[in-house]
Amino acid sequence: MVYNTELNALIDRLKNDDKDSENVNPGSWGLTEYLKTLIDNNQLQDSAAIGSAKKAVTDGISLLSDAQLKAIALDMLNNDLYMKECPNCFEIIAWGEMRIALFEGQCYHCVYQQEKIEQE
Repeated sequence: MVYNTELNALIDRLKNDDKDSENVNPGSWGLTEYLKTLIDNNQLQDSAAIGSAKKAVTDGISLLSDAQLKAIALDMLNNDLYMKECPNCFEIIAWGEMRIALFEGQCYHCVYQQEKIEQE
């Protein structure tokens, strides 16, 4: 079940990270590429989310309506396509590292540290 606070936080992050052309927000880089990957890999399930993500990739998230942003955010949350922060170090997960974080269950830095310890 998706809570409104979680949904609204993701919608706000999508809006803010889209506006961040200078990558000032932690984790903002790679948003458009991540959406494109979700589309290309058929990971989004809802037709409204798919159409909205395609529009976001083509025209930019800033041109999406609130309903379109909500469709993307709901699909991401309902299908485990989003991790806000690393459960180990609590760093915000960058969009460009989202796939590895979801696969590994932690951020890239923590994966690297874990591998480093295992090699010792």
